[in-house]
Amino acid sequence: MKLFAVAGKPVFHSLSPELHNHLASIYGKEISYTRLRVENINEIQLFLQAGIFSGLNITAPWKEKSLALADWIDPEASFASAINTLLFEGSRKKAFNTDIDGVENSLVSAGIRVRERSCLVLGAGGAGRAAIRALQRMGGRVTMANRTHERGRVAAEKLGCRQVPWTKLRPALLNNSLLINATPAAQPPFPESWLNAGTTVFDADYRLRPLEAPARKRKCIYLAGDEWLFRQGLAAFSHFHKCAPHGEALQALRTVLKKRKKKRTISLVGFMGCGKSTLAPVLAKQLGYACLDADAILVERTGTCISSFFRRHGERAFRRLEREIAIELSRREHTVIAWGGGVVLDPECRSLLRRNSHVVWLFLPTENFLPRICGGKRPLLGGNPNVETLRKLLEQRNPVYARSADLVLLNDKHPEEVARVIADEIGPYV
Repeated sequence: MKLFAVAGKPVFHSLSPELHNHLASIYGKEISYTRLRVENINEIQLFLQAGIFSGLNITAPWKEKSLALADWIDPEASFASAINTLLFEGSRKKAFNTDIDGVENSLVSAGIRVRERSCLVLGAGGAGRAAIRALQRMGGRVTMANRTHERGRVAAEKLGCRQVPWTKLRPALLNNSLLINATPAAQPPFPESWLNAGTTVFDADYRLRPLEAPARKRKCIYLAGDEWLFRQGLAAFSHFHKCAPHGEALQALRTVLKKRKKKRTISLVGFMGCGKSTLAPVLAKQLGYACLDADAILVERTGTCISSFFRRHGERAFRRLEREIAIELSRREHTVIAWGGGVVLDPECRSLLRRNSHVVWLFLPTENFLPRICGGKRPLLGGNPNVETLRKLLEQRNPVYARSADLVLLNDKHPEEVARVIADEIGPYV
């Protein structure tokens, strides 16, 4: 099974996993797609070095900086100085910008004429750069504006378009009949009265749609970012799997993406020593949830430690008991659960966790584990684990953790900080 993910900060809002997993089910591709919360480009590099994923999508704020990760960059992505797709072929990392395709195909599908039209793009980040490039390819006369003038100047110079200062935004809106809002602001970036009736307004943000209400009130033609999401996703899927999804897949996607389910429990998974038991009570306190430790429950019920249970009864008996506990705990709500390192190896347990909770994989590079687990009673590692033993076990386990998880993050910071990140990411969805 091939594994893919979207990397960003924040990232849990992303519908890319639902999009790619559903497309894979339509086209018979055996894959799993998840989300990576990354604090910097170095963290993306750590995931690449682990060799877990066959490809990544990149979202804000890393679309420009991720250029440095690629060995080969598609000319269009290079021109825009931003990428959103990384494909790994052997040791090579190939970069593309399917946002450009997403913008262009959305406008074509909506029947929006661009050639010789005056177009204004707000925002100089990765999404804004892709929008500018798409409009240029379609023959539009493009102007851009950015709150930070110098950042806007660099983007405009690189892309060969006109720039207006943010202080001149009102006359720019009067002089352009197509507007793409690629700013990260949750609120409209200008007063409603500045919009002209009949202007085509396209929001990049498919969640918040900051210009939808003012655009409809001012009788503008409005396009939501959903189409951009769908169509850039189709292009990325094509790069990942060397197939071209058909247009009829779009309607199926629109249906499935409206069904994202809220779940009231958070499951922490990961290899032994990754910090699940330490983090769980801290996260539970921040969310106002109960906290349970599955291994502690197992020890209480058997009256013996896990290593002794392994020696006496074997791993199969241990997994059977672990499955019984998983079935019982799957009915819990408003709870953070720290699970044993091997719970996701059982398909039934994995399905229970995925169906009833938001699953968070606490990732660590191989070398970070040894100081955490040396001297402990770890039945699968023996008395004195070494890096090679650990590496082999992680090579088996990491792909299973990845395909079990709704969110993946590096657990190398203070528990309070990691808990805040998880609470901020998942809080709106519990």
